[in-house]
This record gives sequence, C-alpha cells and structure tokens, in this order.
Amino acid sequence: MRRSTRFLTGLAAAILTACLLAGGGSGVAAPSAEGMERAGRSILPGAPKGAQIEPEVEEPEVDDEERERLLEQVRGLGYVTWDLRADPNLTGVTRHDAARTAPGYNLYTDNGKKIYLMDLEGRHVRTWVIDNAGKTYTHAEILPDGRIALLFDEHGLGTFDWNGRPIWKIEMPAHHDFTLLPGGSLMTLEHEKSPYKGRVVLFDAIVSLSAEGEVTGRWKTFDHLEEIRKHHPPSHMDQEPMPEAVPAMGVSDYYHMNSLEPLPATALGARDRRFREGNLLVSFRNVSLIAVLDRDDLSIVWSWGPGTLEYQHMPTMLPDGHILLFDNGPFRGYSRVLEIEPASKKIVWSYESDPRDRFLSKEGGGNQRLPNGNTLICETDRGHAFEVTRGGEIVWEYWNPELVRGKRSRFYRFTRVPPGLVEPLLGVKPR
Repeated sequence: MRRSTRFLTGLAAAILTACLLAGGGSGVAAPSAEGMERAGRSILPGAPKGAQIEPEVEEPEVDDEERERLLEQVRGLGYVTWDLRADPNLTGVTRHDAARTAPGYNLYTDNGKKIYLMDLEGRHVRTWVIDNAGKTYTHAEILPDGRIALLFDEHGLGTFDWNGRPIWKIEMPAHHDFTLLPGGSLMTLEHEKSPYKGRVVLFDAIVSLSAEGEVTGRWKTFDHLEEIRKHHPPSHMDQEPMPEAVPAMGVSDYYHMNSLEPLPATALGARDRRFREGNLLVSFRNVSLIAVLDRDDLSIVWSWGPGTLEYQHMPTMLPDGHILLFDNGPFRGYSRVLEIEPASKKIVWSYESDPRDRFLSKEGGGNQRLPNGNTLICETDRGHAFEVTRGGEIVWEYWNPELVRGKRSRFYRFTRVPPGLVEPLLGVKPR
C-alpha cells in the first residue's frame, strides 16, 4: 500500500523543525536531511519570522516502510524545550476565580536549573537552584516529610532537604517519572540501550531504590517483550529495517514509558484484585497503552488504550478507583483529558476545548484531580496550566511568563501542592 506524507507534515516536520529551531537536545540522533526533505517542509503554526513556509504542493507517495521509518525518527526525539507559538500578551496568571479554585501552591521546574513554588496569584514564594552539574531537571515533587525529590532527565535522581542540600544522589539514565513507596523508598524509570532487529533501541526498566538511593530491584521491558506485546498491536520495530535506512535512524525508542505510580487503597481494589493497593499503573507511550502490573511479580493484570489513546501521559488512579489521564492526540490534532472506569473500560468524563484544536500538546502533558473536584491540566507544549470544573469551565489559568526571543519556556509537569504540606515549611501561620 502507498500513502501520502501529508499526515507527517503536521507531525514529523513540525516536531523535527521545532527541535532544530528551539535547540532542544534529546540525546538521540537527529533524522537525516533526506528524511526531513521527505517528511515535508511545513512548520508549526505561528513560526518565528524568517522561518521558511513553502506553499502547499502535491506530495509524493511513500510506501508503508518509508512511513514507518519517518515515524520512528519522530518517536526517538526528545522533548522540545520552547513553545514557538507564544503569544506575548498571555503571561502569568490570567484567570483566577478564587471562590472556585482549589487552594494550594503550584510546583514546576523550568526544564533547566530552577524549581518554583508559586501561589495562586503567580508569586514565586520559593525558588530552588540546585547544583545539577549542567544537567537538566524536568520533574520535582515535595515529599510528605518535606524532602524534595528531583529527576535529572537521563542523568540521575536525588532527594534534597527544604533548603536544597543533597541527602543523596545517584547517577543513572532515569527519565520521566518517579514515585514514593512505603518506608521512604522510590521507584523510577530507566533507559537501557540494546541492539534489536538491526537497530539500536532504547528499552525501559522499572528500577527500585532504597530510601538511601541504593538500587534494590530492576524489571526490564526487554525481558518481558513477549508478555507486553500481547496487549498492543505489533510494533514496526519487530521487523528488520531496510539496510539503507539504518544510518538515518539514530536511536529508536520501543515503548517510551513515561509514568508509573502505585495504586492507592480503593473500594474497587478491595473487590477486584487487579486494582489492589500497591499494584503499579504504568504508561507505554509509543504503543498508546496503559497497564496495571501486579505488585508481587509485575505481570500485567489489566491493560487498555490501543485504538482509543494516542501517546498518552500521566495516568493516575483517583480515590474512587477511576483512572485520570492526559490523552495527547498528536495524530488526530487535539488533546483531551479522560476519566475512565477501569473495570468496564468506559470513559465517564472528558475535557476537550472548543474548538478542539485550541488544546493540543503533542508531547508531555499532565492532569491532577483536586480536592474540590476540579482538574488541574498541564499543556506542556505551550507552557500553559489551567484548572477546570467538572463542567469544563476554566477557573484558574497560568502562562509561563519566561519568554526569550518570542519563545515561551515549557514545563513538563505542573502540580498543585496542599497548603498544609508547605505552609509550615514556609513559616506561614495557620489560618
């Protein structure tokens, strides 16, 4: 079968061009000039002046093998650091309905050297600059005991006290996410590079760490491929590539796991062992799959997504046993946030913008159900976070004010922290 490259014009060319214009490093080899030429020359809407946008012309047909080669280049790219479409009139907190906004403070990183804790008015009440030896950090969390856990993307993980002094740090190719376990231990994701079917491929591993940062266990997707593949359609990486295509491929990424969390105690888990407390909820982005792994042997006991999801992020189980997730939708052209009832696999709530394409993050993205029932949404690509009601009304909204030459800095995660956790550490008197 032969297909047009039109579907790649808006995805592959946009992402590839954005990487080059923004200077975002990925640690993954960039596609060749020939691959860029075949993918098309269009770039993101609202590109900077001087960027070439050629008029639409009849596009060449490509066969399925060429289509998959181009998509593989896209899958292997890292995240872009800047939004090229930034509107300078949108900056800081642009909406705040105090009566309907969930209380708390907002935590995010600048994908570089700083961690920010910000109040609902947009004031930075605490900023940490932690020595990272030049390495970028993308995700931070304030743990229940006041420690800060910090992920140095592809370089390591560490915990720090409230003043930013290191408690422990470990160098490892950790990426995307980590989670706190009972007793103070942590779990994170790690990349392992392996030769596979004529390619150099990244496979993920789930790594367990003690409270002191010592590795205590490792579960490798490469060792469990046969089991995982039963839960998603075949991957093109399971076929040998054409020899002439290999030099342009760089490093491929088989699953691109981007989230893991232990399930909380819920009524659903009490009656259905698949969702019992301590099982792991994980996300395999490149095959649009989320799954629950048994806490004892990490076998897959539940899965969902292919045919409905597109490159999702941050599935999380709510107190009622439902799963909330960010469904990116890079191919369909709009993002949405979904809430599903996992036993029936039915979508019970969703958020989409009107028109739909006003809300789109092809990469990253996050969601958090707040105590008042609202949902905090992180639109990574645009450096944009907003809180919506159950009815979809925006009651709080923030645009990252960091603009450099018309480009807005993005944030990978953006989370609301309860006042009771941080106000004692900030020295704020109880209200």
